[in-house]
Formats: sequence, C-alpha cells, structure tokens
Amino acid sequence: WVYWSITGKPDQTDFKFENAEVYNIHRKKHGWPADWSGIVTNPTVGCYWKHLEHPTVYYSQTKPGVKHVTFADEKVYMEHRFNHGFEKNWNGIVGIQRGCYWKAEKLPHIHWNHKTAYPPAEVTLKNPQEFMKHRLEHGMPQDWSDIKTVKGCYWQKNGEATIWWAEDGKAGTQTFAFPNAEVYMEHRRLLGFPQDFSGVVKI
Repeated sequence: WVYWSITGKPDQTDFKFENAEVYNIHRKKHGWPADWSGIVTNPTVGCYWKHLEHPTVYYSQTKPGVKHVTFADEKVYMEHRFNHGFEKNWNGIVGIQRGCYWKAEKLPHIHWNHKTAYPPAEVTLKNPQEFMKHRLEHGMPQDWSDIKTVKGCYWQKNGEATIWWAEDGKAGTQTFAFPNAEVYMEHRRLLGFPQDFSGVVKI
C-alpha cells in the first residue's frame, strides 16, 4: 500500500490509495509526476498484544508487554491498524499471561503464578531488577502495585488426615488440599511458617 501524509511524517497516514489510478490523480493534483518517485519506505513495525485474562488490546512500538497505545474501542483499534499498514482484523495479537504476584505477610520475596495467588510458587523473583523485568515481560506497570499479601490459615477436619489451606483465613474454606506432607511443608516454608504441623485449626 501507498499512503499520503499531510505533515510529511512517514508514520502518519491521512489517506490510503486503493489503486494506481487514484494514486496518480492525487500526485498530479499536488504537482508531482505521475510515477513512483519520492515514496518513503516505512517498514511495518510494532505489535499488538493483550493480556489473556482481559479483552483490552495494546500497541507496542518495541515488543509485547510495553503499552504505547491503549485502544478504547474497536473503531480506534481498526483505524490504528489501517494507519500503520496492518489489515483491519484481529490477527497477530500476541497473548500475554498477566498472572498473579504474591508474597507472604512476613517475608520479603515476591512470587508469581499463572492463576493462583498462593503457594506453591511457579516463579520466585529474587531481587527488584528481576521483579521489574518480569513485570515488563507480562505487561505490568513498572511499580509495586497488584501484589497480593497471602495470609490465610491451615485447617483440617477432626478425624481426617487431609490438611487444607483457606485463602480467606477462615477454617472450613477449601481453597487447596495438600496431597502429601512434602507439598504441605513447602507451602509453609514459602509463607514463613515453621516446618511442622503447628497452627493447624481443627474443626
């Protein structure tokens, strides 16, 4: 496609020529020879992306995860694609997992999981640099927002061996059942609890 920019900026599209005839008429009208001279080649750059958990689409001039443009509706999105040399469709949108950032109430480490904001941890971010890099890759702002502090409680029914984790801190809420002692102890370690069976509420 060939475009016309009123300002002379190659990344701005004020008119798109549908065919050669329209293009040549436009050139003659503006005092240009009816040929293909003077066309600035501007490669299509950037990408469209979205969080898998949310319908909002973003545009990045560099790579997925960076928010240079946020589209309020479909019309604005389609106009943007047209102006940047993309077809007017929903193809090529990169999906990024936003996931959940979480930490224990008494421990400094921040963890990340695809779906759940409690142990076991899928990723443990060891320092601020690692944390910010991870957030950038997942389309999150470069700050400390949206980090859930995990509290909850451990509980089990009298006469039963299964120990449960209640994310809301209320004994009886069946958020997660520990399949074995190893998973249970790792869960306690990540939340800063002693590696034993203390503090398990019986109901």
